[in-house]
Amino acid sequence: MYDFVCPTTAPLPQWARSTIPTLFGKFIRRDGKPFVPEAMDRNNPLVMKGLVLMRQMMVLAHQHRLDLFDRRFIR
Repeated sequence: MYDFVCPTTAPLPQWARSTIPTLFGKFIRRDGKPFVPEAMDRNNPLVMKGLVLMRQMMVLAHQHRLDLFDRRFIR
């Protein structure tokens, strides 16, 4: 076993191939069909489930020194 610590550097920016509609549609179902919200209404329990999923994915990526972003929002 090696005794070392990774340096505390900034996370690497990574383009997230999963867009919001793809992520929601892949992991959240309504009536057996992919759920893709028309608006990010936090009062909708399925939207909140998707937002929690997105946050968990971003935290996990950050723990591995990755910073996810969607290219559609970058100019």
